[in-house]
Amino acid sequence: MIRNLLSGIVFIFFLSISASAQEDSSYYSSAIGSGGFAFGFKGGPTIATQTWNGFQRNALFSYHGDAFVEVMGSWKAKGSISQRSSFLASLGYHRKGSTFRNVFYLPSPGVPRIKTPSNLFHNISLGLLGKGAFKIQEKSLAFYGIGITLDYTLTYQLVGISTTTGVNRFTYGIWFGGGFEWNLGKSPWAFFVEANINPDIGRQVFIPAGLPTQFYDSNGIMIPSTQQKVNNLILEISVGFKINK
Repeated sequence: MIRNLLSGIVFIFFLSISASAQEDSSYYSSAIGSGGFAFGFKGGPTIATQTWNGFQRNALFSYHGDAFVEVMGSWKAKGSISQRSSFLASLGYHRKGSTFRNVFYLPSPGVPRIKTPSNLFHNISLGLLGKGAFKIQEKSLAFYGIGITLDYTLTYQLVGISTTTGVNRFTYGIWFGGGFEWNLGKSPWAFFVEANINPDIGRQVFIPAGLPTQFYDSNGIMIPSTQQKVNNLILEISVGFKINK
């Protein structure tokens, strides 16, 4: 099932690239552009959650940032709607994880007690997206996209477990999102806002059962680990700018 899903996404990428390479001399927009490429930056708040054996932990509120380059096809008139396709590649820093509440957490000697302990993963993320856009007005547009992400975990904080066994450095997932873009006057600069959901398919963590932890019940008895199969799910809100060429 996963292989078929990824194959479908890759097929969408090739369609986007093909559309970007085509020229349509019947329609051009001097305000936003008739094709070409763009580059820019985006970033903003992240709401990160993790599913541990089917149970979702509390959200971790954090942030992210990306640099990107986008290859854009020409605008095409389809009835009264002007549309275009594009392909985008991004590279950035994304924080993922989850938080714990209503637990007894005892840190190691000399380590300050954490008010709300959290699992935190510092990830470098590569995104490959196929995008579609349609005009709202002469200098504004709405866009949507679907793609894949590949993450590499640089460092992490795994609270409560006394071992690093089972932390996967590489994870992969799917990206769904959309937003609005505004051209800034007659300049090549554009401003945009975007929201996306990024569920991971690859597991961030796999922890076997029976390992010692730093969690205790109300009677002071240590709670051993259960088997954990951990996936990330994040919601991101981005504000960004780009330069159209």
